[in-house]
Amino acid sequence: MQELKDCFFVVGSMAGLAAFVRPAVESKHQRDVDRAALIISKLDEDRLMSLPFLTYTMRRIPDSLFRPFAEVEQKLREGRQEVRFAGPLNRYFTQELTELIAVYRELRDFVQVPEWEASEVNRLGDLEWRFNKAEFQERARLSGQDEDYEAYAHHLDAAASCAERLTRQFMRFQGLTELHFFEAMIPRVFVPRKMRSIAPSEERRGSFATDEWQ
Repeated sequence: MQELKDCFFVVGSMAGLAAFVRPAVESKHQRDVDRAALIISKLDEDRLMSLPFLTYTMRRIPDSLFRPFAEVEQKLREGRQEVRFAGPLNRYFTQELTELIAVYRELRDFVQVPEWEASEVNRLGDLEWRFNKAEFQERARLSGQDEDYEAYAHHLDAAASCAERLTRQFMRFQGLTELHFFEAMIPRVFVPRKMRSIAPSEERRGSFATDEWQ
């Protein structure tokens, strides 16, 4: 009988402790969600979803689409408060955001001079990155070829593939904000489930492999 009383006492104590710490933990979780939502709001989701099309088909990308990513990249580098997370999903928020910026940086390695050129599109000085096919033609000429179609086609294909990955990584980061507090308390169960629901983008070059949390 005493052992049963002790068991009830332990269970009651744990429940009381959980009720005591819940407001603080839930507050941190909500603060993380709000910070992530603020970052997401600055990344222009509508245009970001069209980035693969802008890259591969239009071959023209507004510089304003890249600018918010560069700002987040700088804040991560400086360890600014706006990109620090402290709630139960802090590791996941940090990892997904870091990967988002890593993919952005990879895309910018493609979209830069001389393969792409920045051109002003209005009197306000707004810039647009335009694919510079002439650069590949000049390289072909210098190597004694009429035209190196394979080189610039490969470049566009790789850049568009990277753009697809960026849109999907954005969706992964965004998906974390949709988890309820109780789901956030069991991240090993609910985070992988959420990530599996974000299907990889189907593209002309095939499907991306699904990666999951371990």
